[in-house]
Amino acid sequence: MPHHPIKGLMNATPPQVPMVNNLTLVRLVLASAVIWSHSIWRITGADTNDPTVWLMGEPVSSFAVDGFFFLSGFLVYNSLLRRGSAWDFLLARLARLWPGLAVAVLVMVTAGFFIAGLPLSEYLSGDTARFIASNLSLVKGHYTLSGIGTESAPITINGSLWTIPWEMRCYLVLFLAALLRLSGRERVVALLLVPTLLFAIVAHLPAFQALAGGDPSRGALYNLMLFDRLWSMFALGIAALIFWPWLHRRLSWRVALLALVALALSVHFFPIPHLAGLVTGYCVLCAGFRTGTAAARWPDYSYGMYIYAFPVMMAIAAVAPSHSAPLLALLTAVGTVPLAALSWHFVEHPVLRHVRERRRARKEARA
Repeated sequence: MPHHPIKGLMNATPPQVPMVNNLTLVRLVLASAVIWSHSIWRITGADTNDPTVWLMGEPVSSFAVDGFFFLSGFLVYNSLLRRGSAWDFLLARLARLWPGLAVAVLVMVTAGFFIAGLPLSEYLSGDTARFIASNLSLVKGHYTLSGIGTESAPITINGSLWTIPWEMRCYLVLFLAALLRLSGRERVVALLLVPTLLFAIVAHLPAFQALAGGDPSRGALYNLMLFDRLWSMFALGIAALIFWPWLHRRLSWRVALLALVALALSVHFFPIPHLAGLVTGYCVLCAGFRTGTAAARWPDYSYGMYIYAFPVMMAIAAVAPSHSAPLLALLTAVGTVPLAALSWHFVEHPVLRHVRERRRARKEARA
């Protein structure tokens, strides 16, 4: 019987991703890219003024968010394969996502109380109550606090939180697959990746967009396009992990450069849906595994940078107004690093270490 290379990969032992890599640095670069685009938005009123839009069709923050979701699918599915337990997997994901977010929400709500100048009972109702409940439930984001804003509209306190519920939804898909014993690589390809590919194709057909509402700025089409974008990147990361034994030997900066040129040409001459996602994922892997291992032992401040940078930027812009996006981005990064460091060393890492130790103790007890 002829050897089938794809089936061979499915039946092989779980992919061995090098534990020593530069992915911590990659995540920091992605978080910094989000700061850059947000600073342009704060100064000019639109992130479409980011020079990356003219060259690559999207602000650099869009590529950064896509990169985060790609890396998440790549690493999280690897974690699920190693753990072999749906509940262990879900606990590990919640331990990574929720404690740092909970402390960040507490910090923002506390700081907002002193800024709003409202009685405590009034401040904790309305927008503040929705901010706490929505963000901590991981169901949907809410971005304003009571009493902080102009007469015409509240001020967005943390616009970056919109991606976190989507991240949790991606985790839940894998959790349910594991719970139903459908998380093996062959079943994931058949039941998750192939349908994702088909939906990604159909979602960009004019007939589908007309049926879904036609206006991508609101309604069902907006959420479908977000699903198509974010879940597709997460699923692409899963696919990269599944085919890692084949893929890692084909990572090349020369290919990455050619892919970036092709993307730039595509934006201006022949738009290709999801080409940006494919190029982003490939470049992320090149940056993580073809740039040495200098960041292998660095603490991972990227999550803290992501969840604190927006409110830090808004505070700096309010206290020291500037017309320079690069200056605002630099000040935001400098101001966010201490908060990210505190979050990692006193919240995120201790919780993760505790979860690992409990899991190790349970394994030893069973043994």
